[in-house]
Amino acid sequence: MNQPEKSQHAHSLKKLVWTTKTTNAVVTLVKEHLWPGVMYRSIQKGEIVRDGAFRRLAKRLKPATIEDLTYVFEADSGGRGPFQDPEHKDQFVLQFPDKAAEWTRTRAIEIGVDKIVPKPILQGRDLIAFGFTPGINFGIIINLAEDLRNDHDLDRNSILEILSKAKNAEEAIRHLRNTYEEQK
Repeated sequence: MNQPEKSQHAHSLKKLVWTTKTTNAVVTLVKEHLWPGVMYRSIQKGEIVRDGAFRRLAKRLKPATIEDLTYVFEADSGGRGPFQDPEHKDQFVLQFPDKAAEWTRTRAIEIGVDKIVPKPILQGRDLIAFGFTPGINFGIIINLAEDLRNDHDLDRNSILEILSKAKNAEEAIRHLRNTYEEQK
């Protein structure tokens, strides 16, 4: 099933008298509104939901926030009712949607992304301090560092230690990619 493009949702919302920023926030919240329930269900099944999933969500939601999202989730869940099919135990239905929203809010607060987009783990000035020449490789390094933080829970100091072993940006990219592969 094809999902409508963001612009199609925004077109419908233009009939309301909102700013573009508000329209963009609402469209994003609608698109992501089931996220708290899906992630809560994952932890109920014993799966790991990393902090990086929250950081990525916070970036996708901007200009809205994870806190906003949890309220939309609660409103949506509360409006649907407890519809369950006893023959399909794995069907996505939460009896207590407030637990999913509360869990999401609590985790987001712990990570520091409940109301803000996370700051990048590295900036260009960090790479310049290592003597790397500014250029396209800076973006690659910063993205790899974000992936290591989000997917493998590496902190800033661990990433800086990896970068300290590199003589230039190209070598830094190799080191970061190797570390990512070793973490799998």
